[in-house]
Amino acid sequence: MSSEPDARQILSSVAARNGVARDLGIELVEGRLGYARLALTVQDRMVGGHGICQGGYIFTLADMTGAYACLSHNRQTVTQTAHITYVSPAQRGERLVAEAVELTRTRRSATYDVRVTAGDGRLVALFRGQWRIMEAPAIDPSGAPTAVVRS
Repeated sequence: MSSEPDARQILSSVAARNGVARDLGIELVEGRLGYARLALTVQDRMVGGHGICQGGYIFTLADMTGAYACLSHNRQTVTQTAHITYVSPAQRGERLVAEAVELTRTRRSATYDVRVTAGDGRLVALFRGQWRIMEAPAIDPSGAPTAVVRS
C-alpha cells in the first residue's frame, strides 16, 4: 500500500466524520476513484405536505454523493454550482441510491453526474454539479482529516 490512502479509505474517513450524513442516515455504499454510491431511506420526518419526500433531502443526497466522488481524489472540495431535475417522487420508506460519475476533472474543478434511483429502479432525480478543487488534501497520509482551506 502506498503512503497515500486509497479512495475507499479516504471516503470511509470522510463518512465517519460527516455529521449531516449521520443525522440523515446517509450511508456510503461504494467508493472508488471518481465514483461514489450513497444510500438514504426516506423517513417520516423527510415527507412534506404532499406526502412525498421533500426535494431538499434528495438534493442533499445527490450533492453529497457528487462531493464524495470528487473527494475520492484526496483533495478538499466544495460545491460550486449544481442543478437537479426531479423525475419522480420518492415515497416514505423507500431506499434511495445515488451514484456519482466523474465527467471532467481539471486541476481546479470537476463535474459529476449523479443519478438518484428508488429501490424499484425508478429514476427519482438527475443532478449535475461542479466542484471547486483546493490544493490541500482531504485526508493526510495517516488517514486524519485536514483542516478546511479557504481559497
